[in-house]
Amino acid sequence: MKNTRSDRYKSFDKMVDESKNVVVNESLNFVYKDLGYKKEQVIHATLHIDGATPHIHLVVVPLVKKI
Repeated sequence: MKNTRSDRYKSFDKMVDESKNVVVNESLNFVYKDLGYKKEQVIHATLHIDGATPHIHLVVVPLVKKI
């Protein structure tokens, strides 16, 4: 199990407050524009930026047109 040094730990709120980037809006724009999901399809979205590779966990509902 990896230990986290308390002097290097930064909460998500503190990181966002100190950041000059708009993390959430940029991520959701990627989900809507690049992945093609609509706002009503996204049930839950979590941005993970704690590791070496930032990534998004999404829960979406596929909407299909009935023919």
